[in-house]
Amino acid sequence: MFDPNGILIAKNNSNGRVIKSIAGRWLDKHYFILPQAEEYEVRQRILSGTDCKLIVKYQVIDSEGEPLCLTNQVLPEGLNLNQYDFKFNKNERRINEVVNKEYGPVVFDGQQIDQEASYVMGSRVSVYTTLIQKPFGNDIAEILNIIHVHLSDMSDFTSIDVVYLKKGETRDQHMEFGTDEMGTILRYKILVKNLAVHEILYNTGSSVEVVPF
Repeated sequence: MFDPNGILIAKNNSNGRVIKSIAGRWLDKHYFILPQAEEYEVRQRILSGTDCKLIVKYQVIDSEGEPLCLTNQVLPEGLNLNQYDFKFNKNERRINEVVNKEYGPVVFDGQQIDQEASYVMGSRVSVYTTLIQKPFGNDIAEILNIIHVHLSDMSDFTSIDVVYLKKGETRDQHMEFGTDEMGTILRYKILVKNLAVHEILYNTGSSVEVVPF
């Protein structure tokens, strides 16, 4: 069962059943009634994806000796967050439950971001580039030169790496983030492919996100 926003309701919903009066024709058109075994398989396929989960990205900081939860982003976008309660467990320092106020607990994926991660989630990165020509043996090769990057990041300083993908390479070969030459944690990777910016990756400390640009 889903809430009105399409978020899957947790199977162990402690609120019990939600009873609604539904016209038979509408029920036939919008619902499938499955045996329990098939329902389990469908549910597992849904849980393996992200389309029907509520995703919450958050940071935990210490304020006056108490852990404080700061929500950075909730997906899917456009949700009315007043419909949900986010249960933060101070002892475990994590969000351990999300509850739709009418329908009860929902399935969610909590992604904790480290305190030093300061990219404004969901904001768009602007990359300014130009093509330059350099001699390469007897030929002239074109290279994409990145001249400026504009991003929404709340830190005073951040580190960016540029990776020129070789033939056959994908982001999967570049999901590990180390440190830059100054020992600062690397936060951004700009992936270049076919003389264009292909993707931009961001290191939250607990996951690697693809950011819009």
